[in-house]
Amino acid sequence: MTWNVIGEIEAALLSDMRAVELSTFKIANMNRPVSEGLDQVFIDMVANEGTQQLSLANEFSNTSVESMEVKRVFDPDSPAADADGYVQYMDVDLAQEMIEITMHKRSYELGVKLFNSARSMTQSALQIGRR
Repeated sequence: MTWNVIGEIEAALLSDMRAVELSTFKIANMNRPVSEGLDQVFIDMVANEGTQQLSLANEFSNTSVESMEVKRVFDPDSPAADADGYVQYMDVDLAQEMIEITMHKRSYELGVKLFNSARSMTQSALQIGRR
């Protein structure tokens, strides 16, 4: 029973960590121009030298973790501007992403407390069993 609970907590911690990573990736790339003529871009999880990293892609693939709408911003001075003077960016709601980060950070903190409690209970049960 306890090992199952610890496994569930571990999965929740990993999920929260990935959600924070995704939100921070969106925020970090929200002012990065994307290719012209796209209605949406995709965020992929790719393997790079033994680690998993997020990257932007123009097409959906089996490694895509999220799709993002594209917004057009009038900025004729930008080198990435199209013939009409528009630049395309990921449509990121900064306030919503900050809320997501805060929510998953708190969930992660709670998960760590639960994990430590489950570990402590397991150690206590093992000590009782040894007596």
